[in-house]
Amino acid sequence: MERNKWETAIRCLEVALHPHTSDDEVVAGVNGFRRTAAGTPLREICLEFAGRDDGVATRWREKAERLARENLGLRRKLEAAERDRGATLRRLREAEQRSGELDEALRAAQRRADEAEQRFADFRAAHADMADSAPRAEMARPSAAERPVRTPPPPFRTFLAAARQRENQPETVMPPPIFNATPRAPWTA
Repeated sequence: MERNKWETAIRCLEVALHPHTSDDEVVAGVNGFRRTAAGTPLREICLEFAGRDDGVATRWREKAERLARENLGLRRKLEAAERDRGATLRRLREAEQRSGELDEALRAAQRRADEAEQRFADFRAAHADMADSAPRAEMARPSAAERPVRTPPPPFRTFLAAARQRENQPETVMPPPIFNATPRAPWTA
């Protein structure tokens, strides 16, 4: 009986506090609470309801604990995602910096290539001028078929291998390397 009495008193307060309740209904709800509660303070009524465990409080407590665990798990996932995001942003900044460095190196290489191309064009133009101004007699050089065939000198690695071999073997006399002794035509401008 006591529980029904407290439930009725609280329902009276709910009606009084509802936003669509008129002023007369508010006064009637408060008066209904006072009559039903018979002078018992609202705090005592609430404490009595809170002290009873009819399964509702247990279910709410379990739900609150489950939600707290889920919340903690989500916070940990969020922290991990933030760490990953920070690492990704750091790598992105490093990649952007490296890209900028590579762009600058590419621009410098392009400038050097342009300068070399210009020097080569200048050289060709100077060579063409020299060829045009050379006397006709010098232009009549022997053709490629008439010139003696020169054998290219052996590569440096051959001489290096021979020198290394000499260091590893006892004193033996090796013949001196053979160089092409074909005379070259003097260079003229």
